[in-house]
Amino acid sequence: MALNRKTSKHSATIVPMVLADLPSLKLRTYTLQLKFAARLQTLPKRITTSNPVHQRFNKLRNSHNQPRDPVATSIKEKRDEEYISRRNEFKTINCLRTKHIIDPILYLPSFSKDRHRLIKWRMHWLPSYPLKDCRCGHQAAHRTHFTHCLLLEPLMQDLLAKFGTIPLLPHNIQPLDHILNCLPRSEVGLATV
Repeated sequence: MALNRKTSKHSATIVPMVLADLPSLKLRTYTLQLKFAARLQTLPKRITTSNPVHQRFNKLRNSHNQPRDPVATSIKEKRDEEYISRRNEFKTINCLRTKHIIDPILYLPSFSKDRHRLIKWRMHWLPSYPLKDCRCGHQAAHRTHFTHCLLLEPLMQDLLAKFGTIPLLPHNIQPLDHILNCLPRSEVGLATV
């Protein structure tokens, strides 16, 4: 199977992690440490009074502008921060949604072959590497070629008829990426034809 990457490089797992909305291992470790520190509140006082982590947690707990659930709030803020840094660092993630959620292409109803192609498109594995000539005659077809390919124009017009006009997009986001980002989060939002 030809993938859109060099065979000498290791396969990156960052895009599948973002598609499935999985945090990094570092963030998971920090989350477990935070939950452990928050759990210290339920332990008997004689065990926790000399613990420096417990003393710091008491200072946080007794602060004035404390959120309702400080553990969940801090985890959400850290995950948002991690997602933003990933979007800024990786071009492939910048094409995905602006919020970190499980990508709907993973669970919305579709045939497995179509889902497989959509996932490969999201992971930038389509078109395959090394770039092949398009059936329309264009040589070394990149992702940008598919927006104005004559063979795909009827399919693109059909997509535009169903999803409406596409606004002016940044140069790194393809119209298909924009349409995939506009998909609803559940099949209830899909129109039946």
